[in-house]
Amino acid sequence: MLALTGISAVSGQVYQQVARIPGADQDAALTALSGWAPKVLRYRFLRILGSFTDDERQRLLSILDSPAMRAAREAEAVALEQQNSDHYLAYQQRLNTQPPSETRLAMVAELDRSMKFSEWLLRVDTAIAGATHSAADSDRVKKEAMGFLLFAYRYTSPADMQTLISHWQTPVMQDWLAAATAALPVSSDSTETPDRSGHLDAPAPTE
Repeated sequence: MLALTGISAVSGQVYQQVARIPGADQDAALTALSGWAPKVLRYRFLRILGSFTDDERQRLLSILDSPAMRAAREAEAVALEQQNSDHYLAYQQRLNTQPPSETRLAMVAELDRSMKFSEWLLRVDTAIAGATHSAADSDRVKKEAMGFLLFAYRYTSPADMQTLISHWQTPVMQDWLAAATAALPVSSDSTETPDRSGHLDAPAPTE
């Protein structure tokens, strides 16, 4: 389920941020972010999927397996692989002097809101800040989230972008996202998983 969501890039972003932390603080950050490990998130998300009706699950999985969503996952995976490359860094620097059109920026911002990408990364940044006794930086996180999405979808046409946004905005996808967001780790020792109604489930496995 983690791979199907199109937001598996969040787990990769977690460790991109940890890699920037110097010295012993890296260990503290990794401990604080253990709940963001792919296996843990997969467990949480599968538990949520189990609380949906058969019809809702079928509609959700049909959307996630659509050509637009599959193309989005591929684009994000490529962007994640290139995130430390000179090409990616040069693109991010170029955004400061040669930004995309206002229409393109607005479309990517709408995608970000629809899939809660920067919202999830802000939670990661808050967890890191708490573990390393530093200050969270929401402006930096939002800028980096937008930069990542702009890079990942730089070759995606406006029509395909709108299709992708429409998929994310369907009621069943928004219901799943709301439940998934509620199930995200809130502290370094928070391993209980709320189901769709907000009730806590058994602790998630950490292995």
